[in-house]
Amino acid sequence: MVACTVCGKDFLRKGWPTTKHLYCSSKCRRKAYYQRNKERILAETKRRNEGEKRGQRLNAQRNWNNPERGRERKRQWHEKNRSALSEESLRQYTSSPYIRAVYEARRKSRARLKRISIRQCVFCLARHREGQRIECHHIDRDPLSIEDSNLVWLCHRCHSLVHSEIPQDLHDRIEHSIQESLSQRQTVP
Repeated sequence: MVACTVCGKDFLRKGWPTTKHLYCSSKCRRKAYYQRNKERILAETKRRNEGEKRGQRLNAQRNWNNPERGRERKRQWHEKNRSALSEESLRQYTSSPYIRAVYEARRKSRARLKRISIRQCVFCLARHREGQRIECHHIDRDPLSIEDSNLVWLCHRCHSLVHSEIPQDLHDRIEHSIQESLSQRQTVP
């Protein structure tokens, strides 16, 4: 028999390890926890209740999450902060020297490819004038290399196939078409 450290009542320790059982019940264990952590619990409660009242905070949260009122509040918040958010994301995007170099290389590679070949997909032969989106593909997949032998036109569908997980035979057929087009490259008059 051992005495409870909170209420002093005698109890029989059960389970393993028996040295861990210091309280006669879960009520005494909670009471001991509160006594040990009283300052931290009070500080946390005080911090939560300072500034805005808890009811106001909950009301604002309810309004934000409400489907009708919340949608309007979110729209107002985004309208108010849109320019700051877009400026921050643009600053982060343009501050990277690698991203600036890739952007400039892509612009140059498209201009160079327009001069040396017809704007037509080398695999499915779709043309830009037919409403297809034609994209510049880097054969070695390095956007910074802009040599003529590294650039070909692909439609959006074929370009996404080249850069995705596709069966090896289809990938080989596309690569073969790319190599053929490089060997028979036509110049635009």
